[in-house]
Amino acid sequence: MIANMGKDDAMAAGGDVDDLRLAFPPGAEPPFRTPVAALVATAVRKGRRRRIVTLSVKAALFAVPVIAAVVVFANVSPGTVTSTVRPASSPSYAPSQVTPSSTPTVTSTASFDRSAVYNQAAAYLQSFLTSWQKNGLYAAGQKYLDPSQRPNQTQGNPVLKSGTVTRTQPGEWVSADHFTVQADLDLRFSGDAGAWGNGANDRFVTFVRSSASAPYQMTFATGP
Repeated sequence: MIANMGKDDAMAAGGDVDDLRLAFPPGAEPPFRTPVAALVATAVRKGRRRRIVTLSVKAALFAVPVIAAVVVFANVSPGTVTSTVRPASSPSYAPSQVTPSSTPTVTSTASFDRSAVYNQAAAYLQSFLTSWQKNGLYAAGQKYLDPSQRPNQTQGNPVLKSGTVTRTQPGEWVSADHFTVQADLDLRFSGDAGAWGNGANDRFVTFVRSSASAPYQMTFATGP
């Protein structure tokens, strides 16, 4: 009650003190000299001080953990996260050791190229026999044979009914423009076969051409 008293209450209290003084006879004044209003004001001030002190203590108690947390947080240095990345283990390959042989095998395209040339020669020889059968030896000779073996007349030449190249074997090799094969031929004639025979015929056939774009000129021989 005393702490909540205002100024008006204090003034009212002052008036009461004067009334009390009048109630005492002269020389018999109350034992206190300090006015009641002053006492009340002092009590109010003390009450406020107590409240301020109480609030200050509570604030200090509340601030202690906060300050402690701030200090701890400030002193804790952020840890450095180091992620260790281990590279995937690559498969180990043992280097292959090549032991050179005393006689190394050399792979060349020469054999492949020759096989292609020999196959082409066999097909070319078959084309000659087909042309001889259809067009006669004179016309076929002008296209396929060497000038030294071309017939010099259109009549009286062997008439071929059928001709087949049954097999070819590699012979002498100079180049793709000059080489020889041994050919097995199956020839069937109508009438006189001339220097040929009815049935199996073995011949050494030499192929010569002036360039890769030129056609071969063939020469037939009974021996190499």
